[in-house]
Amino acid sequence: MTASADSTLLTVQVGTGANDDAEGLDLTTRQLLAEIRELKEIGSATLQREGAMPEGTKSLDPVTLGQIAVAVLPAAVPTVIAFLQSWALRGEGRTVKIKTQAGDRSLEIEYLPKSMSQEELMKLVDKMTRTLEKRDKKK
Repeated sequence: MTASADSTLLTVQVGTGANDDAEGLDLTTRQLLAEIRELKEIGSATLQREGAMPEGTKSLDPVTLGQIAVAVLPAAVPTVIAFLQSWALRGEGRTVKIKTQAGDRSLEIEYLPKSMSQEELMKLVDKMTRTLEKRDKKK
């Protein structure tokens, strides 16, 4: 998945706790994907795909477990992150890691509901948004 010229590509990696297996993580990721697609701010969202499958692999759907690629306008990034925060708070042990690229810099936010306050998260979101907006002004 690629972002359009105006949008930002976010890679969302979810965690569901230490006791969840691959099947549970896949189901949770697909449910989150369906919820993300309902947000009006989203340009597109798909499961993150792996590279070429090795010969002899039996998997029909080569996705990276727990990862979603989301294309969104930079101004909508705070809304998307707020949604992901509320999603993480709805389930025990859920975590969210968001990665994006801004020019030659890589940005990453990891949200752990039990160890990060709302204020700390919003500071990180603000920093990410400012960096993305600077990138857009340079275009």
